[in-house]
Amino acid sequence: MIGIGQPRMQLADDSSLGGLALRTRAGLAIAEDAGWITLWNLATGEVSRRIEPIPELDPLAVTFAISPDAAWLAIGSNSKTRVFSRPFDQIAFTASCSQARAFSHDSKLFVCHGRLPEVWNLSDRKLVAKAPDAALPLRMPKAVQFSTDDRSLYWATDHDLIRWDFATTGATTSVYKSRDEIANAVFSEGSNTAFVSTRPSGSYKRASVLVDLTSGQASASASEYTGAVSSSGKYLIYGAGTEVRVVDAATSKTVWSAKQTSVVQRVAFASDVDLVGFVAGKRLNIVDLPTGPRSYDAPSRFAGWLAEGVVAIERDGKLEQLTLADRTWKPVDRSALAVKTDAPAWASWIAPGGAVAAEPSPRHDVAPDVRSSTPCAAKLRVWTPKGGAKVLAMTCTGAASADPGWEIGGGWAVGVGTRTAIMYDAASGRRVGSLNVERPRIDKAKFAHAFWTMALSPAGNFLALISRGPELPPDGNPDPREDAMHIAESRDKIDCVTNMSGECRMEYFLTLYILAGTPKQAWQARVEHKQGPDERAAQPSSVAFDHSGKHLIVGMSDGEIQVMSTSTAGPKHVERFHHGPILRLIASPGDGWVFSEDAAGQQRLWRLPP
Repeated sequence: MIGIGQPRMQLADDSSLGGLALRTRAGLAIAEDAGWITLWNLATGEVSRRIEPIPELDPLAVTFAISPDAAWLAIGSNSKTRVFSRPFDQIAFTASCSQARAFSHDSKLFVCHGRLPEVWNLSDRKLVAKAPDAALPLRMPKAVQFSTDDRSLYWATDHDLIRWDFATTGATTSVYKSRDEIANAVFSEGSNTAFVSTRPSGSYKRASVLVDLTSGQASASASEYTGAVSSSGKYLIYGAGTEVRVVDAATSKTVWSAKQTSVVQRVAFASDVDLVGFVAGKRLNIVDLPTGPRSYDAPSRFAGWLAEGVVAIERDGKLEQLTLADRTWKPVDRSALAVKTDAPAWASWIAPGGAVAAEPSPRHDVAPDVRSSTPCAAKLRVWTPKGGAKVLAMTCTGAASADPGWEIGGGWAVGVGTRTAIMYDAASGRRVGSLNVERPRIDKAKFAHAFWTMALSPAGNFLALISRGPELPPDGNPDPREDAMHIAESRDKIDCVTNMSGECRMEYFLTLYILAGTPKQAWQARVEHKQGPDERAAQPSSVAFDHSGKHLIVGMSDGEIQVMSTSTAGPKHVERFHHGPILRLIASPGDGWVFSEDAAGQQRLWRLPP
């Protein structure tokens, strides 16, 4: 495997749920990243290490904490906390608590919790104190932090900030009480100060305050949800929509601010200097308050295949070719990447090999999750060297449809509409066949399958179609031996399998159709994989063929890549080079290699199995 695109400070998703920390003396930025923990070099912006989640656990539950001296890193997930020592390549020990929260200021203790906070000694690797049962909150703590003398702990519940004097009396005391529910709480890493955001019941309006944990006094009233406090307690950073703002805590005067093109999801201060970090649009931005934002060099990027085993890569602003056999580089003319075609300017969507060109299909390049808001094109104008321009037509289900729309390849064009996939000879514009594609599992509209994404083999002989729909319980199919009345009654009682949020759990199927001769279904396989009985399942995010049509390549939302033979739905070859959803898959002309790219911008070249 060859890594070519090493993105600077980019995450696989922009969730506001994950943690973010900066350690300038160690030169590290750390963030939860689609269930993984990613560490970057603050000087170069390059990834220095990624730590994968425990396979059977839900990535949304991952928490982490790093010690002030950056010698220890604790990662919690569902049932246990793994504690790593620098360089974080091996687990030092495992603690029997699920949420990793904070280290003491002297880096000798760390706190984690299940329902109640626990204090562990790092040198002895033992539990030294556990909060008394009388302190059990209605819910798990929202945030936890050591006091500056490392003899007490503070944590946030639904309405209180609580101090637990674990090193002395063992007593717990409410130091701040909110009438409204605490929606978010963030403690300063170097002072007894907390940022608290509350939300009145039945209202979307928020109020935030800065709380002095020693006196319980609140100040610096604002209306932000996303915020953090500097180590000194003197500054606040807010993420307010698409603006990030640093203010003086005493005067509320703005010290630094900037508009972003995306919503600001996470904010953090460094533990020792006036350096801030924030996540917006899946990118981690670093700002030195005295000097301004830091910039990082652009990574190398895949540009395209030139020949079998020869790839064009953009690096340092120049296009070069890399021969994979001997890892040699040489300059290349950009015109070598252009598809040789006389197609008109409007036909800018070109199939592999250039046999068919078409107008851009609106749904072809958008992510499946936003396809329903992208209009379906009922007509598609195509061009071929033999037939010139033709107009093809199909029936769309409307703007709310999740159907993928059109695909082109070989000499074919395929449109997936309401209940059928329609095949056209792109040169003549003649409709050459259609397929009834799977819709409902049973005759209830809410169980209808929606089409997720698709691919047409370069030779035009295969169509791969991924569909999704609510998962039904194992006994959800009526017994065909029963009479019509009992079958109808049992269907009325069927409901979908729900996940922890109460919504229908989705299931995903990959169906392969043979288009040569009379189009027909070859096989069908389930392609999502669950990580536990109550966990979210990884789902397909992209699909592609190799050039010969012998292999199907399916990219998953957790970074896994499945390679399977088109001749059977049997065993899959699995590659795990990525940690975020796979967005692009492109096989080399001779099918020896595959290019893959994930949502974090990580790019890989790897050998396709025989």
